[in-house]
Amino acid sequence: MFRSELPKANWLFVVLVVCCGPSANAQHDHGGETTVRAPRIFLDKSPRIVAYQLKRLSNEQLLLVETATDDVKYVPVFQAILAREGMSRAYREQALADLVQVKQSDAVSELSAVMATLKPGDSGSQRTLKALGRLLLSQPTETLQAAREQLVAMLDGDEPALVPVAYGGLITAGDLDAAWSQAQANRQLPSLMDSTTLIPKAPIRNTLHRLAIELLDSENAEARAAAVRALGTMTESASQTFKRVASLVDQSTVRADAIRTLLKVPLDQRDQTTGGELIEWLVDYAESTPAAQRTENDFLDAMELVDQLLGQARPEIAKAYRARLRQTVVRVIRIHTVEEEMRYDVPFFAVEAGRPVQVVLINEDLMPHNLVVTQPGALQSVAEEALTVGADGADGKQYVPDNDQVLHATHMIPAGGIERLTFDAPEKPGEYPYVCTFPRHWMRMYGVMVVVEDLDAWQRNPVEPKDPIGSNRQFVKSWNVEDFQTDMDSGLRGRSPEIGQRMF
Repeated sequence: MFRSELPKANWLFVVLVVCCGPSANAQHDHGGETTVRAPRIFLDKSPRIVAYQLKRLSNEQLLLVETATDDVKYVPVFQAILAREGMSRAYREQALADLVQVKQSDAVSELSAVMATLKPGDSGSQRTLKALGRLLLSQPTETLQAAREQLVAMLDGDEPALVPVAYGGLITAGDLDAAWSQAQANRQLPSLMDSTTLIPKAPIRNTLHRLAIELLDSENAEARAAAVRALGTMTESASQTFKRVASLVDQSTVRADAIRTLLKVPLDQRDQTTGGELIEWLVDYAESTPAAQRTENDFLDAMELVDQLLGQARPEIAKAYRARLRQTVVRVIRIHTVEEEMRYDVPFFAVEAGRPVQVVLINEDLMPHNLVVTQPGALQSVAEEALTVGADGADGKQYVPDNDQVLHATHMIPAGGIERLTFDAPEKPGEYPYVCTFPRHWMRMYGVMVVVEDLDAWQRNPVEPKDPIGSNRQFVKSWNVEDFQTDMDSGLRGRSPEIGQRMF
């Protein structure tokens, strides 16, 4: 393949890279583990050869390539870090800052240029596009305002994936009216609505609530579906969203989006009458769905919604409908890993003693994770033993001890992977921890499966289980700057990020 792509003069260089590159990038210690070494990259070659060298590197190797901000020859390295799938946001932010500095450019220009090189044909590229889009829309308001002409030009460009980003930039810059007018004129209302999934700040997303509600009556099915998705990103007028979107679940073209949006509405914002009507419709829908389709994500979303609604219904209604569902479906609990936060998104859930249950682990993080269900009180001992077991775990599952303290376990799931555990819940009620046993993850990445005698009764009055590692803090929490704002405005005066960085 290289003969047709590279000029003859570059052939010898390519052969040297192919034959000698890997040995220069890794070494093995006495324990058999691979230590990543800084690779030697020839940045003075043609752009095609430089790109080829960088493409061959793992993420860890790419981050070790020597760089500086005083020479444009390092530009391809910064661009490669931005475009690389699975790269942490912190590394992308640093690469962007360095790229802007070395080129004396701006963040919008550099991010849009890198995004234009990505093809949204696969899930990895889609995730990278979204990550870069969110990074662009998190730039300071004045930066986006200064880039208004660039954003408008992106609306008419040849890259459809950039259109929602451009609308998000205009909206974040305070140009909602202009964005709306442009979207109507260009027939790009779905892209305008889809921009809300990229806008990082809820108050800015909320400015589109009224327009999204209006689009629910659009004759354009694509625009209607995009409006439904957008409403799921908004915190304003959630009770109105619940009533309006609930009326759309019987429309096949928007049903899946409608159910996902309804799941995002807080429980206390769900109208009881509307909820009752949804229960009846969803149970009928479950019974009429062919068995082969009952493991699909859209169906599982619907069952998760009806399960939540039954928890708010009157006892006699909940029992009657749940009895019908038991003849049709298995209780499914989906647990996602949260990217770069080393935690599950579900801190606890309840199942009925002795009843079938399926736990679905969806790994959306950048590193591998598993889920191991243990006996009550055994979380720490299982996690510590898992460290000694290593790759030789039970049934070929890495970091899973082979003992009676482990009830059920997934394999170690790579980034983007998914695995299902189907089993009967324990007969004995209690609090059964689940944990990621990858080394050093257990202190943060855990939860509790609560086994109860009567699921309907528990859901009417749910009780948060005890922290299984004995901590007196709240269950695993993802902290952000706003959580510390009061202290930062007062008690932290006189301190500096430099001191904090050195201590960290």
